[in-house]
Amino acid sequence: MVGVKEMQELLRSEYGISSPEELIKAIRDMKKINVAVFTQPVVGKEVRDD
Repeated sequence: MVGVKEMQELLRSEYGISSPEELIKAIRDMKKINVAVFTQPVVGKEVRDD
């Protein structure tokens, strides 16, 4: 598991994010994704629960 210090270093080196404020701004500016495809039932297919 990655610790806080390692995650902060990763964000700084890979994305140039070095403060909580920059992280919040980056999250708010992210392109939105539609997750509906992951929440809709499968129609016309047999769903097995093996």
